[in-house]
Amino acid sequence: MHLPERRKPVTLHLESLDSRRVLTALVDIDGDADLDFVHGSGWSENTDGFGTFEFHHLGPGDSVVADFDGDGDTDIVKWSSQRTRLLQNDGLGNFEETHSFGSFRRLENVRVFDVGGDGDQDVILFRSGDRVGWFENLGNDERRFELHDFVEVPGVLDAADINNDGRLDFVSLQQTPDVGKEIVAHISQQGQSRQQILASSLSVVDGEYVIITQPVDAEFVDMDGDGQVEVAVELYARPFSRNILTLHSFDGDDFLPGIEIFSTIESILHLSDVDRDGMQDVIRISYVTDEVSWYRNTGAGISPGRNWVGFSWLDPEYPDLGDINSDGMIDLAVEDHRNTQAFTWQDGLSEPVRLGCSKGRVPDQQLLQSTIVGLQKGLRSPIPGIDVDRSGSFDVQDVNYFIKQCANTTFGDTNVDGVFNSSDIVEAFQAGEYEDGINGNSDWTEGDWNSDGDFTSTDIVFAFQSGNYATNARPPRQSNAIAIFGYRQEDHKSLRYRTSLVQRTLVFA
Repeated sequence: MHLPERRKPVTLHLESLDSRRVLTALVDIDGDADLDFVHGSGWSENTDGFGTFEFHHLGPGDSVVADFDGDGDTDIVKWSSQRTRLLQNDGLGNFEETHSFGSFRRLENVRVFDVGGDGDQDVILFRSGDRVGWFENLGNDERRFELHDFVEVPGVLDAADINNDGRLDFVSLQQTPDVGKEIVAHISQQGQSRQQILASSLSVVDGEYVIITQPVDAEFVDMDGDGQVEVAVELYARPFSRNILTLHSFDGDDFLPGIEIFSTIESILHLSDVDRDGMQDVIRISYVTDEVSWYRNTGAGISPGRNWVGFSWLDPEYPDLGDINSDGMIDLAVEDHRNTQAFTWQDGLSEPVRLGCSKGRVPDQQLLQSTIVGLQKGLRSPIPGIDVDRSGSFDVQDVNYFIKQCANTTFGDTNVDGVFNSSDIVEAFQAGEYEDGINGNSDWTEGDWNSDGDFTSTDIVFAFQSGNYATNARPPRQSNAIAIFGYRQEDHKSLRYRTSLVQRTLVFA
């Protein structure tokens, strides 16, 4: 779990308990007032303010960003189990290693917080085995740091210093036989640590339903940018797949009862300062359709008005949002996990897109796969505004139209390389979902070629009946073979996907 450092807007996540790592950040690195992207083995410079990027290599490891030397620019800590080091920024995006924190086996996460409230950003380390330690930033010109020993906090989710006493406080997820799951705050006061339960599992009978609400995650957060640290708790309610965020304020002695600040269904939730106003907004990613939207923190609460952004089909769990191309609209960026020097960003929209096809260059196969899978998801949970074949409705014919007319391929082409052959059949069977008896668990990459949600003999018959099985590979598709989608409903401007490494437009109308 991650708290945003308190002087610059940094993305943080309410994410799965097994992965507490912030891998990317949209932030101004070189002081030119546009958003650059820290990711992979370095950072990508937004060279023109309109989304043209140049990659700068910094070396292996994940990243956390903050102003560690108090000079107003963004420095980077690169960390891994092999080595953790501070890279100091000269304000123009030139980095120099000024401190080595050493090597820590089984390091799982690093985050930043001003422990003790002395104005310097300190470094907190999370290791496997629920062990947490921290390096105190001594605030001198040499940027020296002093290690405070690791302590074990079972089930630890996050750490901060909520009362500025120079000691870490924690939130953890506990499991008890009688109560079930509990979110527990560990508060350090006057040299002693005490515990306070913030949320517990709860069962309520509502008519014919038994609604079970369980806490699943928590983190420290300065929600309104006022310097007061709260705890955000995520709850999950069954059987309606409801996601609930509650906020617990601290009165100096105890945390107050949680106030519900946001709820939705079937979603992954993140907290991030999307509009860079110093307050944490809510990002919602539907895990049914991968649709991404955000909800503004007005200072008086989370606005119920949805701000639609796009789809995060390439990396549905970890998008970063911000105005990349200076057009006043929030865009979406995701890291390319196949290449540590690349990422993909999508020009943001104010309205849901309408998909269509047009001629152009052939996009990469993974993007085509992701789009087909996203459309198949839309059959089970309708995606607003999508009508690929312009029939006036969205159904399986839209998926088929995209496969044949947009992707320019045939049924059975699992890897979307333009030909259906034995390699596609092998790849589909490797997913292990052929006639597995589980309804609706398969997609195009797993053998569901007729878009009914399952991989069965029906799909194989369907693919072969298309008459396009090839024993030999055919030449690559020509440039008129394309591709993916759509336009803004209000002004018909193109929606573009761009890949930073190769600088090409993948998706357009």
